[in-house]
Amino acid sequence: MLKETVHFALRFLENPRSVGAIMPSGRTLGRKMADVLDWEQTRTVLEIGPGSGALTEVFLPRVKENCSFLTIEINPDFAAFLESRFPGLEVVHDSVENLSSILHQRGFEKADAIISGLPWTIFTRTQQENYLKAIRGALGPAGVFVTYTYLHAFSLPGGRRFLRRLSDNFTQVVRSEPVWMNVPPAFYFTCRA
Repeated sequence: MLKETVHFALRFLENPRSVGAIMPSGRTLGRKMADVLDWEQTRTVLEIGPGSGALTEVFLPRVKENCSFLTIEINPDFAAFLESRFPGLEVVHDSVENLSSILHQRGFEKADAIISGLPWTIFTRTQQENYLKAIRGALGPAGVFVTYTYLHAFSLPGGRRFLRRLSDNFTQVVRSEPVWMNVPPAFYFTCRA
């Protein structure tokens, strides 16, 4: 835990505009997000923006033998850290915008679930639109997209814009109660086509 937190904080200090938080999200938030998925029925899960793997650590024990779990991380330092931390985990060093091609390269049509740790509120309008369009395009018709934002982000322009983008891209968007045990407190969103 300490090694993961230090690694994450150093990446934040190097480039706060790409990491978005000074410390990784907590396991309580990860458990609540993981509880949204039906792990018995889910066959293909993508985790995008896993960072140092705080939530990955919560998700991996739930992955069944007949489920493919891929992490997509654009930051090369985080990608290398994930590979060393979770031997055998398939870490794809690529952009969210390429989700469909990442799936097709591995023989998958669509994902059953996509879980995101991306720092949505620091993205530009165009980035938010492009990333959500890619997520929507990679998600199967009965699939679920789960993501989160920090409680304080709702007062920021990027946070308000993100909420509008979610509603533009998904017919059902359900916001959780605040997860107070996370630092900082967060909401997670369960989105369906």
